[in-house]
Amino acid sequence: MEARLTLNTTLSDFEKSSGLNLSSSEAKKYLSEPKYNISPSDFLPVTSNTKNEELSLFKWGLIPGWTTSIKTTKGLTSISVEAFRNKPVLQNALSGKRCLIWCSGFFLWKESAAGKIPFYITLKSGKTFTIAGFWESWDEETSNTCCLITHDSKTFLPFFKSEMPVVLLENKRSLWLNGSNDALELLSSTSSLIESSYDYYPVNRKIIKSSENDPKFIQKIPYLVAEQTNMFS
Repeated sequence: MEARLTLNTTLSDFEKSSGLNLSSSEAKKYLSEPKYNISPSDFLPVTSNTKNEELSLFKWGLIPGWTTSIKTTKGLTSISVEAFRNKPVLQNALSGKRCLIWCSGFFLWKESAAGKIPFYITLKSGKTFTIAGFWESWDEETSNTCCLITHDSKTFLPFFKSEMPVVLLENKRSLWLNGSNDALELLSSTSSLIESSYDYYPVNRKIIKSSENDPKFIQKIPYLVAEQTNMFS
């Protein structure tokens, strides 16, 4: 997947959908305006297993706790479920460092005659949802960092041929955070919603190169027009 998320919700709507009471000024400031282009190195709205009733802001780009030098390490934006298999060190780290990443939507790319076309994926319900995440802390001078957990999209969104975030069902969020469940088993059994729960459509590919916060990034572009014209350049 291409690393981009959105969070286009009001503060009050977010509190209703998340069940969180946002008392911190930092969280309220973050949600003071919609975000249409959250990118790596930005801050993500997170509920961690150590503060499961709060909204925290973690930097997107996980720096593993076992890293010897933060200056030479590139943060991980995502880790596939498959990467954890047969790797006890990663599994042990995941058991104690789980989080929920809140968003309104994400982007996946599809090959076409016109090149790679970005599609915006959100829930048909319009609700804010959560992605399974993994977080780490480095030192007192460095913000907590996190990354998305992804899996093969073909079971859930067969229209695409790429990794997609693991979207956790609402009734599975507490199971994910409490850390007592086997992480891989939980990710495999809960996984994402079925295809009919999602809404997805092509959008302007300028988001790939832009750092702007523009609602046009999630505006629908007719698919045939998207393939037959050069309107994405």
